[in-house]
Amino acid sequence: MDIIGRNNIKEKSEVKITMSISLALIIITWIGMNYYKNTASGINHDTLGMITQILNSILGIASTITGLFYYTISKKEDILIMSMIFMSISIDIVMFYIDMATVGINSIDTFVLCNYIIRSGLVLLTIVPTKKIKSIIFYNKNIFLTLILAISLILNRFENNRDILINIKTPGWMIIFTAIGIILYLIAAIIFMRKSVIKRDYSDMIIGFAYVLFLLRGLGSIVAIVNNSYDFKSYLNGIVIVSICYIILTFHLCYDISKQMRKITKLKDDFGIFYNISENNQFNRILICDENSKIIYINNLIRDKYRNVYGNNTTKEEIINVLNKLSKHACKEEKENICKCLDRSGCWEGILNIPNSDEITYCAIQQSYTSYNKKIYKVSLRDDTEKYKLHRKIEDNEHKLRLLMDNTSELITMSDRNGIVTYVNKAVVDRMEYSEDEIIGQSIYTDTSREHIVTEELRTRNEVISLYNVINKSGEKIKLESIKSTIYNKNGEIDGYICIARDTEYTEALENLRVKYDEMLYHQQTKNEFFASLSHELKTPLNIFYSIIQLLDKRSEVDEHDFKAFYKQYNNGLKVNFYRMFRLINNLIDITKLESGFIEPKFENRDIINIVENITLSVIPFANEKNINIIFDTEEEESYIKFDAESIERIMLNLLSNAIKFTDVGGNIDINIEVNKEWVRIIVRDDGIGIPENMQKSIFEKFVQVDKPSHRKNEGSGMGLSIVKSLIDLHDGKIELESYDNKGSKFTIWIPNEALDIIDMNHEETVYNIDSNRIRLELSDICDAL
Repeated sequence: MDIIGRNNIKEKSEVKITMSISLALIIITWIGMNYYKNTASGINHDTLGMITQILNSILGIASTITGLFYYTISKKEDILIMSMIFMSISIDIVMFYIDMATVGINSIDTFVLCNYIIRSGLVLLTIVPTKKIKSIIFYNKNIFLTLILAISLILNRFENNRDILINIKTPGWMIIFTAIGIILYLIAAIIFMRKSVIKRDYSDMIIGFAYVLFLLRGLGSIVAIVNNSYDFKSYLNGIVIVSICYIILTFHLCYDISKQMRKITKLKDDFGIFYNISENNQFNRILICDENSKIIYINNLIRDKYRNVYGNNTTKEEIINVLNKLSKHACKEEKENICKCLDRSGCWEGILNIPNSDEITYCAIQQSYTSYNKKIYKVSLRDDTEKYKLHRKIEDNEHKLRLLMDNTSELITMSDRNGIVTYVNKAVVDRMEYSEDEIIGQSIYTDTSREHIVTEELRTRNEVISLYNVINKSGEKIKLESIKSTIYNKNGEIDGYICIARDTEYTEALENLRVKYDEMLYHQQTKNEFFASLSHELKTPLNIFYSIIQLLDKRSEVDEHDFKAFYKQYNNGLKVNFYRMFRLINNLIDITKLESGFIEPKFENRDIINIVENITLSVIPFANEKNINIIFDTEEEESYIKFDAESIERIMLNLLSNAIKFTDVGGNIDINIEVNKEWVRIIVRDDGIGIPENMQKSIFEKFVQVDKPSHRKNEGSGMGLSIVKSLIDLHDGKIELESYDNKGSKFTIWIPNEALDIIDMNHEETVYNIDSNRIRLELSDICDAL
């Protein structure tokens, strides 16, 4: 800006200096010419006129030549027209000088009407905006200059040698023609003065000033004609005015030419720089076409490319011919589209399809004009094949990434450093029920979309893990868990954030499915283990039966006494395995009945304490075999409630059987009964191996065993505790387990402290006898172990 300001100040100073010099020249010329007229009054008019005409002719020719030279540099059309006017005037002056030298000044008509009309026409050309006529004249300027020169000479000779215009060149007509000229000069002067103010071009002001001087000359002529005083002195006044025009215009044109030459020199230097940039461009292939799309220039990169194809001796002209032939085969539709774009905006850029080439070529075309107002097109070509492939690869990856992000159930949001949303995926739009346009550009912290209730937050260096609630467009509250990561640019500055969230409803549903799936796998594994155990439980007794039968068959041939002794030896094994198989079959039948609802309990009001105590006492002999101590204790002596005695017997036998089986020799088993208003609690506690914590929740399910088949220490099918739980459920009771590895187990049974309403007061309680076979059946595994 400082340089531009300094240049403007410099130009204004130059204008002031040149205008001052011009004014000084005008004053000096006017004083000199008046002094010359006054001191030369005694000189012969022919001699004085001749001297004046010689000087004026020299100035006129100099002005014309200077104007034409200036036009070749500046291409300023108005200077060319002014030069044509000066050339016409100079012809009249030169011819006047020749005639004066031949016949004398008094015999010559100083007013040449035809050439005056030609000059008026040229002035009119500068006033009327006839661009078409002007373009024809300027395009064929040499022809028109020659025509003006020839016509001016011919008409000058024609008019001075013939009396054909004698009736027109009367004072009246002379005033009319001069007045028309004055009007044209006035209009032209106003136009050029106005242009000089608008464009800040003082050369226009000089042209306008010249028209003003011509106007003054015309006014002087009219005054002289009206006063009938048009004499030699008036003629000299006109010569002075024309001379001033010549001097001022010539001086300014010379001054402008010197400035233009400096500019041209600088332009040549600049052109050399830009030419080298274009010619030696290592990245873009540059060519220039004329208005007919014919190539007129190619840079070095194009020449090198085609010389590699056609040979190093191929000339630039041959390459241009080849390119022009190739351009004719270009896609017609594509060429038409490019031309329309150039006509509309003056430029075009895009991917160009080159015939018989796999190259992806980027093309930029810029329309321009020559100094002769001819269109040219600068074309820049660049091989973008690799860039295009990379771009396509990036686009494909972006498309895949967008598909991935739009098809995921996670809610993905991207924002800038100020928290303004720049991207959301389809899951956000679907879940929040807002359109993409409604969300993008908004703050991620807008209260309408988020409750600022962070129930849980974990911060790391680059991430924030949060659990919070949001409200969608329908007003539904959605619980989200999210992780927000920071995005950094290449300078390590924060560029934005990416937040990936998921609806905990879906997460919880997925977690529930996972738990159910794990449970299904667990039950499947349990079933497999059960059937493996069932196979073992069935095969083992059958194998023993078969083996004993074979032994008995062999012994049946000996005497009866030996056979009895042999039978007694294996009699217990037969019974134990029979009980085991029978218990297994009973359990399978009972568990099926319980699942189907075919077992209906027979509730009676009985003393539960008495029955539990009798059952406990009945298993003491079996516990003694392992030296296990069984202790029964109760807070109440009796408690009559409703229950099914047979079911309670099975429950207690199963719990006691398990306690004896899984308690080491010398251990202890405690049975306690507690009674309150709501419940009767039966507690079975042992100090055996206990139940692992991971199995405690599933121990009451079907087919679950503490001992796995692969490393089993005790027999069993895993159905006992499941049957116990089902029988307690029939009593509207509950059972709980408390156990620790190698610290024993504690089973607590709750039976409702309720009694049946007995209408018959004479109803007597039936005595319930403990089934010894059932005891033997439940404790058959212990018998076998012993």
